Amino acid sequence: MHASRLTRARGMSVAWAYEAVIVMTDTEVKAPKIEFPVTDYPVKVISDTGVGNKDKIVEIVKKHATINDNRVDERQSTNGKYTTIQLHIVATGQDQLYDINSELRATGFVHMVL
Repeated sequence: MHASRLTRARGMSVAWAYEAVIVMTDTEVKAPKIEFPVTDYPVKVISDTGVGNKDKIVEIVKKHATINDNRVDERQSTNGKYTTIQLHIVATGQDQLYDINSELRATGFVHMVL
């Protein structure tokens, strides 16, 4: 919506313009809800490259979820400083995902969990 008004003051024309801005509230923009359980939920972990880090990541995730052992992928960054591990788990709820994220981040060598 756009409205404008022209005002004359002391022989000068002054134009005023008003723009209506539509603002979306938090209730209008939400991430889609996940319907649990999800049998093939991808978890991507970005960590420092280091001996035993992959095993530690898998160990932590296995404490909280069932992992599809056939779908564990590992890739190093171009310079070899970081490693990305992608796992597929059976996700049972938001609390489970939070616990996995918290414990992985507490290791000190995990930078991101996506």
